[in-house]
Amino acid sequence: MDIGKWDILGLIAIGFLVYAVVASVYISSDDSSVQSNREINESLSTEEKVQLEKCLALEKDPEFLSAINNFVKSIHRESPPVMKEVIVKNMTSDTEAEVYLEVVYSTVNGEKASIIYFGNWTKSSGVWKAEDDFK
Repeated sequence: MDIGKWDILGLIAIGFLVYAVVASVYISSDDSSVQSNREINESLSTEEKVQLEKCLALEKDPEFLSAINNFVKSIHRESPPVMKEVIVKNMTSDTEAEVYLEVVYSTVNGEKASIIYFGNWTKSSGVWKAEDDFK
C-alpha cells in the first residue's frame, strides 16, 4: 500500500481536528461550582465554626464567584484559563477574605498547566476584587 502526500496531509488535518475538539471540550468545562469539601464538625470551637460558616458561605456567594470568574478570564495564557478550585481560607471581616485559587489551562504543546494564587480579596462598593496582581 503506497501512502501519498495527500493521505499524510489528511491524517495531519484529522489529528488537528481531534486535538481542537479535545482542547475545546476541556477548556469549556468551566465548573464555577467547584468547592472545597470542608465540613463543619463537632471538634471545632464555636468561633471556628462561625468562621468556617462565613468562609463556606462566601465560596457559594454569586457576586463573589462572578468576581472570581472575571478575574480568571483576565489571566492571559496560551488558552483561556478555567477555575479548578476556590477556597476562602479566612475572612478577616465581611469585606476582606484570604482566598486560595487554582486555575488550569492548556499550553501550546497541549499539556495541562495550573496557576495557584493565594491572596487577599476585598469588597468595595459592593464589588469583590483581588488586592494583589499575580499575573
